[in-house]
Amino acid sequence: MRGDATQSTRAAELAQYVSLTIAIAGLQFGWSVETGFGTPYLLSLGLRKSLVSLVWLAGPLSGLIMQPLVGILSDKSTSRFGRRRPFIVGSTVCTVLCLCVIGWTRQITGGHETLTIWLAVVAFYFMDFAINCLQASLRAIIVDVLPASRQDAGTAWASRMIGVGNVTGYLMGFLDLVHLLPFLGSTHMQVLTTIASTVLGVTVAITCYFTSEKPLVRPPTEANDSLEAFRALFTSLRSL
Repeated sequence: MRGDATQSTRAAELAQYVSLTIAIAGLQFGWSVETGFGTPYLLSLGLRKSLVSLVWLAGPLSGLIMQPLVGILSDKSTSRFGRRRPFIVGSTVCTVLCLCVIGWTRQITGGHETLTIWLAVVAFYFMDFAINCLQASLRAIIVDVLPASRQDAGTAWASRMIGVGNVTGYLMGFLDLVHLLPFLGSTHMQVLTTIASTVLGVTVAITCYFTSEKPLVRPPTEANDSLEAFRALFTSLRSL
């Protein structure tokens, strides 16, 4: 009986680790599509090679701003849906929209080259900021939900999911996706962004549905200073 109880507990913990971190796999899948196929895609749109590096500046820039800002804001959130879930859902929606814009940029602009390039670059920038918001929220919810004794295991599972997302995303480049999945788009990038959007949406839905968050209850005497987060962000940036 004791062995059955132990096995049942381990199975429940495993299910919690998977459901809690599977959204990170979806996030990394989308990010691998951007980093692995973004450069040739931008060059195919007509962007000069010398300007591509400025597009990828969005990654470290968004991480520098969004990671601490989202952490500060979500720590203070009193939403009835939980502290992290609103940021997770909002950034997921933004990421999916950006992926759709990237995949269908030419169709949206009617083939105008300059407008197509600008729209793609803006979409990549917004996507990087949204992904960093999502990443910060998904990492924070692991710490919120798991007890201290299990947080190391939760972090290990998050690392596993990062590997799964990266490997799966990069392997997509070896497949003739247009031939295999013609109903998802007429170009390789369209099919990739459609798959990435679907994977991200499904994995985030699993994490949000199976993860319980306790809403933060702010004491009545505690003031809600809307500028506190930005002051804390400025302080953290100065200390770098």
